[in-house]
Amino acid sequence: MSRFFNIAGPCNPSEHYMLDPLRNFGNEFADLIDSNQYFVIHAARQSGKTTLLWKLANNIEAEGKYHALYCTLESAREMALGTKRADLCIVHEGQKYPIELKIKSNIKSYKDVFEQLSCYMDKVGSNEGWLVVFDKETGKSWKEKLYMDEKEYNGKHIIVVGA
Repeated sequence: MSRFFNIAGPCNPSEHYMLDPLRNFGNEFADLIDSNQYFVIHAARQSGKTTLLWKLANNIEAEGKYHALYCTLESAREMALGTKRADLCIVHEGQKYPIELKIKSNIKSYKDVFEQLSCYMDKVGSNEGWLVVFDKETGKSWKEKLYMDEKEYNGKHIIVVGA
């Protein structure tokens, strides 16, 4: 199949005519990542944001210094589950994964959080859920804040991620 001009969705250089999405960004992204900073990509619809992020993630992985995780929340919607709401629900290959987002300083009891997530998991028929805990303490490094743990609660598998 010959290449063509893509007008919808991410571009793939083997399928589409395109410019290098990182052509205008020297080491800006690498400098931000190396200094534990974050950045926001904000631009008009169909301007290449997703293609830029794919290219950036591939470059980061190829360099081998860091691992890049690309995920999209385009199809994620807040799930109305009775009177309570799950923060996110990702559907992957037909399986639903509820995700609860919490700020560490606001958590009074992890048991209550696990119970809440367990209820969401019951509502969507899943045995696996995720809890993402954001630590806003400024005196900690990212190495201290980032972790991943696995818990069993009421026969359900809960992956806890610290950020």
